[in-house]
Amino acid sequence: MRRRVRIIVTGGSGFIGTNLCEFLSKKGHSVHNIDIRTPRNINCQANFCNVSILDQKKISETIHQIRPTYLVH
Repeated sequence: MRRRVRIIVTGGSGFIGTNLCEFLSKKGHSVHNIDIRTPRNINCQANFCNVSILDQKKISETIHQIRPTYLVH
């Protein structure tokens, strides 16, 4: 049995990020979107985290909480 991959995509609410989140989700991965804007695509809203990458404390806490296998920035 394959281990489920956890992926964080920073800026996942933009055009490229939204498409990447949707693509990875369809592949069966657990995808978390970190952005300051809510995603327009309803399929990408489930694991949305409203965090600015400039907020060092909150971004660090979020990454430690999710414990991603990969981080796409």
